[in-house]
Amino acid sequence: MENCSIYSHHLWYEEILNVVTNLTSEKSIEVIGENDAWKSITIFGKKNPNKPQNKMTLTCKVREFPSFELGEPVDKITTILNGMRNYFGAIRGVDQQLLKKLIYKISSINMEISVVVDNGFNADFEEIVLTITKILEGFIFSNNNSIFDAPDSNNGIFDENADVILCHSGYSDVKDLEVLIEHQYLDEKVLKIKNSNKI
Repeated sequence: MENCSIYSHHLWYEEILNVVTNLTSEKSIEVIGENDAWKSITIFGKKNPNKPQNKMTLTCKVREFPSFELGEPVDKITTILNGMRNYFGAIRGVDQQLLKKLIYKISSINMEISVVVDNGFNADFEEIVLTITKILEGFIFSNNNSIFDAPDSNNGIFDENADVILCHSGYSDVKDLEVLIEHQYLDEKVLKIKNSNKI
């Protein structure tokens, strides 16, 4: 079994399902829940008489209160994100500008897609995971496995090309990192500030 998690500031259930349906046969997909709020998506691999059929399952967690900032933990995903931010924020010998952007990106996350593959990632499953990450403008956290390999470390944060953004040893394949946030959450923050200043 292999696994990883995709993180995004978007809450895009249908976009994820669209990627899966575009890259696989409809008969090989099982969706539990509504298209715009599914609980899980299971993709079944090609049948092979010589070995068990492989499958990949996606499950989802979202913030109780979506935001572009990360305060005190209030749910499972913000607890995970706080731990991730503290863990990578403590790494030494890292490009500080890159680290600063990564911390901002972690803080803006609103959605976690957990990915579990029964018999290891194959090329089809790899394409789905990396395409979802690209569409969601997100990143992947993973232990080393068939797709992801962080030098001198057993886990790391990776981009949509499976390149290392940062791992525990301080190694990185990238020179820069784009940080995007949902404008609606920024607008809500500004509105709250304005309202708090009213007499």
